Amino acid sequence: MSTYKLHYFDLRGRAEIARLLFAYAGVKYEDIRIDRAKWPEQKSSAPGGTLPYLEVDNRSFGQSMAINRYLARKFGLMGSDEITALAIDEFVEDVVECRSAMIAMFFEKDESRKATLEKKLKEETVPNFMKKCEAKLTKNGTGWVVGKSLTFADIVLFDGFDMFFSGPEGAPMLTKLSQIAAHRTRVSTTPKIKAWLDVRPKTAM
Repeated sequence: MSTYKLHYFDLRGRAEIARLLFAYAGVKYEDIRIDRAKWPEQKSSAPGGTLPYLEVDNRSFGQSMAINRYLARKFGLMGSDEITALAIDEFVEDVVECRSAMIAMFFEKDESRKATLEKKLKEETVPNFMKKCEAKLTKNGTGWVVGKSLTFADIVLFDGFDMFFSGPEGAPMLTKLSQIAAHRTRVSTTPKIKAWLDVRPKTAM
């Protein structure tokens, strides 16, 4: 059996999908949380000098989504055939695209540019994605994004908007998104995921 060590800051951020995947699969790993003050002296040991990175049997790999897809395949969460895997990947890219726009707005320093990005997010990007997601969940009719059981797509959707739906902007919106609200409940009450959510460190991001 492989040994795993996941390296990241003491945040959910780009490592939380991997943690959720490990939790769901019931696979043990070391959740190594790096002190930001010590990161500069450790940076040279990370692949590409970035976090997160995953050690698999003492070999290190970077790029969070590459890590996530590896784990999803390893733990049987990419569907039973190539077309299902394609459908899962397609949806994951939709989530990543929407999340990337949200992150870009959050970190934008130019106030004028930030206001423009925020307006587009609120009026177009986020509503359009949520509408598309509601339609997909309704059409599939199983409570899951793709197929009849939890897949990588469900974990990415849950994590991608977890903090958003817990905040002042997203919480009111969730009351109008019945399919997404039910999906969040379904994922968060899945026994092994719930066990992780109950004990994971409380962090700002």
